[in-house]
Amino acid sequence: MPQRISRRVLAEYVMQNLQKGVVSKPVVRQLAAYLVQSRRTHEADLIIRDVMHAMAEQGSVIGSVQSAHRLSSDTHEAIAELVRQKTKATTVQLSHETNPDLVGGYKVSLPGYELDQTIRHQLTTLKTQFKKA
Repeated sequence: MPQRISRRVLAEYVMQNLQKGVVSKPVVRQLAAYLVQSRRTHEADLIIRDVMHAMAEQGSVIGSVQSAHRLSSDTHEAIAELVRQKTKATTVQLSHETNPDLVGGYKVSLPGYELDQTIRHQLTTLKTQFKKA
């Protein structure tokens, strides 16, 4: 029986290949094949998260932005610049998705970090402060 490879080792393998410029499709297929063969498909999300953390440590941050409405390119770039400043990253890739439940503002999710500037979050913060007073 083959030895079990840790999630961190798998994440490092994927990250190193991506940094070398190896096309991601074959790397992802290799990872998927290993996970299926070793019956560890339930760990796929965790390994992706580990890859994102490892890339963030190397200066490449991948994250997502949620907002109630479509963001202008200027706003999207301003948020990316804020992420660069906060994380000291050299490259930032942010995907965007609209979520009408947010009402207004935006929410940035990064590996190990979340910035919530939504109206809902601000109202909840105010409500908590008034309960303490």
